[in-house]
Amino acid sequence: MRKSVGTSGGYTGINYDAGQSVNYDRVYKNVDGYDWLSYISYGGQRRYVAMTNSTNSGSTGQSQSGSYTFQNTTRIRNGLGTGASYSGRNYSPGQTVHYDRVYRNVNGYDWLSYISYSGQRRYVAMTNSGGGQSASTQQNTSGSYTFRNTTKIRNSAGVNAGYTGRNYSAGQTVHYDRIHRNINGYDWLSYVSYSGQRHYIAMTN
Repeated sequence: MRKSVGTSGGYTGINYDAGQSVNYDRVYKNVDGYDWLSYISYGGQRRYVAMTNSTNSGSTGQSQSGSYTFQNTTRIRNGLGTGASYSGRNYSPGQTVHYDRVYRNVNGYDWLSYISYSGQRRYVAMTNSGGGQSASTQQNTSGSYTFRNTTKIRNSAGVNAGYTGRNYSAGQTVHYDRIHRNINGYDWLSYVSYSGQRHYIAMTN
């Protein structure tokens, strides 16, 4: 358990043991090779813990369905990561994949996974951004996301953006058409509301 985010953050002298759980309210993506959970301790101090359950940050798949249209020729792989075996097939620009899992920040990419027609699980890197995930990369990716926390709806991406006065509550679902990566420590989903305005919500789960 650390006093600030990152592997060099001051150590509190307290650890979480295997099997223990933490209730967190913030996630910081890809800091020193890890995703970090943050919460307020009983003493009122903000604390930070690395997600160390896997050897590669973000390599635990999130069950998240959607579709993604490629802008670059992208290899289809039999496993997760740039070192995984190549299936011999590619997605070409303009083709779309329908996925059921997302793996965050593996070898500098987010990866989509799906079951092929032959019944094999396949993996493709989200290469539209042209490389590793840089701050505020926008991807035109549609899907749905169910909230586990009350989350503010904003007029633009970022924690300081104007608040609409409305929230998504735990259990509600949003249908989005864009993702903005790594803004103020969050990935942001975006959609056009019934009023015709584009709105943004942080992925706080």
